[in-house]
Amino acid sequence: MEGIAQEYLSYARLQHRRYAMPKIDLSLHNKIRLSILWNVRLVFVDVLFFMGVFHFVLYFHSFETRRFINKITHD
Repeated sequence: MEGIAQEYLSYARLQHRRYAMPKIDLSLHNKIRLSILWNVRLVFVDVLFFMGVFHFVLYFHSFETRRFINKITHD
């Protein structure tokens, strides 16, 4: 049982070493660049989200308007 546990632990350490995040040197320049990229990405996601909401609202509103107009004209 000991041997299996040791084998598993060494395998886990190997996998961790293989897939661990590389240590990156975050100088000031890199920090600024990363923060700008992050903000651009967040703004992009926000724009996409609000475009989606806006389109949904427009579609729903036009659907309601059509139903209302149909009700008025067909009564």
